Order: sequence, then structure tokens, then C-alpha cells
Amino acid sequence: MKKRILPRRGELPQRPHEVGALGTAILDHAASLSAETVLHVRRLEPWITLRKKVTELDDETHAKLIQWATTAREKLPLEQRFGIAFLFDGHPDFAERDLRLSLANPTRVAPMALAVARDPALLVEAGTPMLEYDAGMVSYFALEIARTFESDVDTAARIIVAYADAYDAFVSEGRISGTFDQARTVSFGDTLACIGSPVTATFMASRIGNAAGRRYASRFFRRFPALAKDALEPLITGRGRKREAAEALLADAMARSGNVAATAAAAEEIPEAPPELVPDLLRDPPWRNWKKAKLPIIEIDDMPSLDIPFEATKGMDREAWITRLPSVPRANIFSSRGAFNVAHAWLQRRAERAAAREWLEAFAPFAIFGLLPFALGEPGSARTISVPALRMVWKVGGDDRSWPVVERWAQGARVPVAHAHAAVRAVLEADPIWDCPDKAPAWPQFLPDGVLPNVLLKDREHRLGQDARRHLVELLSFAGAAAGGGDLVPTYRGVEIVRVALDEESTEDLAWAIYRAWSAQGGSRITWPMDALALFGGPRTARNLAQQIRSLVTERSLERAKEALEVLGRLSGEMTLVQLHRIAESSANAELRTRARVLLDHTAKERGIAKEDLEDLLVPDLGLDENGTMRLDFGPRAFELTFDQELRLAVRDGEGHVSKTLPKANKKDDAEKAAHATETFKGLKRDAEDAIKGQVRRLERSMCAQRRWERTVFEERLVRHPLLRHIARRLVWAVASDALVTFRVAEDLTFANEHDEPFTLPHGARIALPHPLEVDEALRRTWESVFADYAVYPPFPQMSREVYVLDGEASLAPFKGKMMPGSTLFAIEHRGWSRPPHGYQSTWTKRFGALDAHIDVNGRPGRDDVALMSVYLTKEGKPASVTALSAIEGSELLRDLTRMIEGR
Repeated sequence: MKKRILPRRGELPQRPHEVGALGTAILDHAASLSAETVLHVRRLEPWITLRKKVTELDDETHAKLIQWATTAREKLPLEQRFGIAFLFDGHPDFAERDLRLSLANPTRVAPMALAVARDPALLVEAGTPMLEYDAGMVSYFALEIARTFESDVDTAARIIVAYADAYDAFVSEGRISGTFDQARTVSFGDTLACIGSPVTATFMASRIGNAAGRRYASRFFRRFPALAKDALEPLITGRGRKREAAEALLADAMARSGNVAATAAAAEEIPEAPPELVPDLLRDPPWRNWKKAKLPIIEIDDMPSLDIPFEATKGMDREAWITRLPSVPRANIFSSRGAFNVAHAWLQRRAERAAAREWLEAFAPFAIFGLLPFALGEPGSARTISVPALRMVWKVGGDDRSWPVVERWAQGARVPVAHAHAAVRAVLEADPIWDCPDKAPAWPQFLPDGVLPNVLLKDREHRLGQDARRHLVELLSFAGAAAGGGDLVPTYRGVEIVRVALDEESTEDLAWAIYRAWSAQGGSRITWPMDALALFGGPRTARNLAQQIRSLVTERSLERAKEALEVLGRLSGEMTLVQLHRIAESSANAELRTRARVLLDHTAKERGIAKEDLEDLLVPDLGLDENGTMRLDFGPRAFELTFDQELRLAVRDGEGHVSKTLPKANKKDDAEKAAHATETFKGLKRDAEDAIKGQVRRLERSMCAQRRWERTVFEERLVRHPLLRHIARRLVWAVASDALVTFRVAEDLTFANEHDEPFTLPHGARIALPHPLEVDEALRRTWESVFADYAVYPPFPQMSREVYVLDGEASLAPFKGKMMPGSTLFAIEHRGWSRPPHGYQSTWTKRFGALDAHIDVNGRPGRDDVALMSVYLTKEGKPASVTALSAIEGSELLRDLTRMIEGR
């Protein structure tokens, strides 16, 4: 028998004749609220309509209806009584009396009761348990609560903030999945953004540490800028994303309220540049007068395409092209349909740039065929990308090969050949300054003009006027989409013009002001504020952007972190490479580490240097002096930063006492100097920890790979390096020759042998980190004793390292089928094993010389114990024998496997 949902009419109290049709409607709607039904938002519309009719009744009829309802509701179930209470908004007894009765059983409470109760404490007490059972409806009725208390916004804010806090607490306890601002049906942030209360302002300020919270906070402070100062100013004294977001949101609020603080008072004193000093591009922007170029636009109905014939690709590895150009659809890799994607990769994707250029040059006619509809089409990003690529490819093909392609394309696109000829010639001969939109880009809503810093000319004696600065922002909004990296790829011509004319520091400040304003408001779907950093960024941008990437990973905004990494890869300069290397070594996300390594590899190829040499060059000095220390000045007092025996940052005072923390400033200290020194120490402590970990892992890999350093390189890049010297002193080194001669680096950077006697490096010597298999047992024991005497601890096991002997395939057999803790799999990433995609069946890989070792694991890494299903080796994708491994490679493979099984 089918279960009945609605109660029979006889179960409801009968209506009095005086209320007529309205009473019937009330009964019908009350019947829809039974214990077996779930009230959805779409079912509320008739209730709201009916409530409106009730409020429009004359006083006499309304009184009769309330009298009837008072009697009728006593016989109704609790859910239906709340339905009637909802209709008679303003009659608190109907809701609050029953709300108290229902506290013992929150699953039966209809959230709509929250819309009519008036007691704030009762609303919090009764509404909080409902979150666990119907959070979506509670968040919906939070708006009704806000309307109920519209004359007392502080009370409304306190109630809804209590719901949001309780919801987050339930999420953290695992009682609810989602967060207050992530679930589609749970959006307390939307309601709070409409309540202009200091209570809400404080709540919003507390949530700006993540992207979603910033989005709601931005919406709130844009509506109520007067509340921003008190809520956000306390956060500006902090650090990290909260500080950055607070500064951006406060500047935005002040600008919108017309109360812009004089944060650049000195710059305001700089006179505005006269028109003759301002670049023509910013006085009369081509994108505001694009018709002056008189460039043709060809609209076509059909998009013809040409597949590259087999003869042209014979002998080529299709999969290799697909691997090298991952941004190009597989099906289009040998077709003119892929030309635009390849051009985009050539301009924007540093890791694919070389492959993209090879493709464009190898298949020039097909590239022209595929680029023509975009290069001759409507102005915009597609045309901006296609035109530079078309010019480059045309030079490769030459007129003799290229004009026939235009004629064939014209026939396929149903365009008169003469018309196509004239259009292509006009585009090729046009000034690149016209590779821009045909109208001014819309001014972004997230960017009030008052938050922008002044932009100085090159002489730093004049600044751009408001109109010129506005035009510069418009340029950034589209030029970033066509920005390449370095000098290898053309950017929009206008970027180079303004770079020459404007001060580098102030344009970098402008790009960061735009990015912070955009990021503080949650980061809308547009991405050009991030691209703008690639146009005007320098070493400071590289450092700051790397920090942004780490913060985005912490916030689990992985897609945004990937976009930021691509922008970082487009910056030039050594600091960019330093930050890429740091991310490749120490990022908490495996995808970002892999991507950063790819960018580094391509950079090494572009510069023509080996990857290992590049890594040596990229070790940060962290601002340490030539002695590997740093002086922090408090005014009357000064402290020296160095590293202790465990390679942790240490502080030495004037009397030689060493501690792990920097003392707090006292009354005699210079407050400004002490604050700067404290901030420097905090930043250095974090950077040093990351850098030390990365360099220790790199040197351990170098030992296992038997890397060799030239003597001069060893002395310059390792022994005398401000940071690496601290690691080098804790390791045994060797002169790689027929007879291995070992030595160490003393505290004064001289060399000593195992007998602690002075040692001189031979001329032309090649230096290595000896593996324990290369050193006899007696010598290993001697070195362990020497380091113990000096209380020096190796940063990784070297002389005390476990060694194993690989005895053919039989050595791998004991590991197959073994169970191991799933958490250990994440630890092996730092030993060089590459992490596979998520799944129950995973293959991890590590390079040993010319071979790749693979382990197949079955289970959920990080959760359960997993099974090591198989261990095997390949060479260039083909099966290989373990006998091809060297003794050191075999020992390291067995060591890794043993530690996996043991959970280390």
C-alpha cells in the first residue's frame, strides 16, 4: 500500500464560515507540512503569497482569522502549527511557544518558524540544532530573520553570525560536509553581506584569510565602506594573506566613500606630467580610436580546415607532439584547426614555447590557413594572439608559399580572393600598435580609481594624470593576454612603449595594486590582473607571487595557484628561477612541484646550461652576508643570525648567548628598527626552513647520482655560498680520482682530512659527495668519530647510511605483495619518486641513472595500508633488468623499498 503523504481533510480542524476561501487556503497549505515532507525553497512561494494576503486583510477579518487560528492550531501537528505561525507574522506567541517545545526534537522543527520568532536567544538556541538537519533552509530563513530585525541590525547580525559559526563548527567536527560559503544551498555570507552592522563587519574581517571569505567581505565593505576602518585596521598590523586583503579592502572602501587616505603624500607632491612628456599611446589610445587604423574585418560563415597530409608527418611521432603541446587538442595536432592553440601556447605558455615555435615553422602553410580567420576577424584577444603568430609564420613560409594558402583559404571561406589578398596585406603591413581591441575595455568594478598608486615617468619628476593612468589600466586589461616571456616572443607593442617611458618601480606598484584589489574581492573570473604582473613584474613580483602561490595552496585554491605559477614562469630574471626552484622542491602540492620542474627544465634549455648547474645558480642567499650570517639592529642592541648544529636559525646576542627566538623589544630599543628586525626574522625563519630542506634533498640526490663538481664551482657555489656553507660543513667530501681521497670543510672554510690535518685540493680536481659504498668501513667509522667530536650532525645519513647489495631479480621478490602504511607513500616524493594520479591502482616512478624504477601500489594512499603489488624497471619505456643498475643505484632502490615497508 502506498504511503500517504498529506493528512486527510478530516484530520484538520474545520474552518469557520467567516474566513471563507482564505481559511480554505490556509488549511490546504498547512496540510502540506506533514512530518513526512521536506520543505524546499520552491514550495515557499505560495506560502509567501498567502502571507501577503493575510497582511492585506481589514482589521475585523484579520481578528476573526487569528481567533480561528488560535483554536485550530492547538489540534495540529507541530510542523503545521509553524506553518500557520509563518502566515501570521507579528504574532510571536504562535512561534515562540512552540519553538520552545520543539527544542527537545530539532528534527521536527520547520525552519520557517525562524522567520516569525522574535526572541534572539531563542532563535539561536533553536536554530543552531536545525543546521545539522536542514542547513540550506536555515540559511534561506536567515534572510527572513534579517527582515524581521531590520530596525535592529546588530541583533540580526548576532543571530546569523551565530549560525555561521555553528555551521563551521559542525563542519570541522565532521557532522556536516561543506562550509558556510561553499555549499550551494548554504549561504549565510549572502545574507550577512546585506546587514550593515559592526558585528557583521568584524565577522567578515575574520574570514578574509580565504578566497570565499574575501569575496563576501568585499561585497559587504563595498556596500558599507564606513564600517571598514574599525574592522580591518587591526588586521593590517599582521602578516600574510589577511594583511594583504585587509589593506586592499580598506583602500577600496576608503576610495568608495570618498575618504582616501594620503598614503602617497610624497608622490602627490610630484607634478602631473605635461602632455608632451606623456607617451602618445596613453594620450590618444589606439583602442579608443581603432577605426583610424582602417584595418579590414572579414566575417565568415564557415571555418574551413586542412588536415596535414600523411607525407608531411611521415616519420614524426604523433604522441611526442601531443606530449610536448598538451594545450592543443589531440585531434588537432596535425590539422590547421590546432594553429590557434599552438599560437596561444607560443605566446603564453613558457613550457610549450619551443615546441609551439617548431610546430608553426614545420607546418607553416597549415598554420597560416588556421590563423587567417582569427587574424582577420573581429578585434579582441583572438585577433591579438593570431596576428603576431601570422607575421612570424609568414616570414618562415615566404610570399611564394604563403599567398597560395590565402587563396585556398578564401575559396573555402567563400571570400573573394582579391578581398582576402588586400586584407592580409593590410594586416601584415600594419603597425603592431593596432593589435588591440576596437573599443575601450570596461572599467573593472573591483577597482575604484582611488586605490591606484601614482605612476611616475622615467625621470621620477612627473606623474601620469588621471586620464593617462586610466588608459594604462585599460592597456593592462587586454595586453596581458598576449604577453609572452622574455624577449623571445612578441608582446603587444604598446607595452614596450610604456616600459621605456615609465618608472619600473611605480608600474610594478600599479600592477600589484590591481592584483591585490582583485584578489581581495575573491578573484573574479577575469584573469588579466594576474597577467598584468607578468608585464611589469620584477624580482619583487617574483618573490611576492611565489608567496601568493603558497597561500593559494594552503587555501586549496589549486586552479588559481596553477595560473599564478604560469605567470611566475613568464617573468624574466634570476629571482624568478630561484622561486620556481623553491616551489619545485618544497611546494605542498605535487602538481605544482611537477609543473615548476618543467618550467625550470625549459629555462635551463633556453639558457643552454645543464639542469644541475642551474640548480647551483638558483640557491637563494636569503640576504645573508659573506660570512653566512645576518645582523639585526634594535638600535642600542644588535643580534646576529646564524644556524645551529641542527641547521635551524639561531640568534646570538652581544654576549655570545644563543637562543632560538629573537628577544622582544624593550623601552630602550628603537621601536621602528626593532619592528623591522622582528619582521625580517619572521620572514627569514620561514624562508630558511624551506631553503634548507630543499638543498639537503638536492645534495642527497647528488650523492646518490654520483655528481661531480669542478673545483672552482665547488668552492664558489657551495663552500663560499652564504647558505650552502652551513650544509657543506656537515658532510664528507671527496676528490674523485682512482683513489678516493676524503675531506671535510672546516668552520673557517679551509679543508681537513680524516685525521684533522690541513688538506689542499689538487689543481683541476673534481669534487664528489662520496656514497658509503665508495668508502671502506674503517674510514666511515673514522669520519663518524670526527663529526661527533665537533658535535656536527650530517643533514642526511651519509657515512651511517644503510647499504644493500642487489642480487639480481631475487632481491626484489621479497617486497612484492607486502603491506605498508599508505602515509609513507607521500614521504617518498622527497626521495625522488614521482606521484601518480589519484586512484586505487597507482604506479610511482623514480629515475636511477638511465633506468626508471616503478612500483605498483593498490589501496588508498594516506588513508589505509596499501599493498606493494609489483616492482619493475624500464629503459626508454621497455622492460629492463635490475642487473643494469650500478651498485649504488641498486643499494638506493633497495633502501627506498625497505623504508617503505617499514613505514619510514
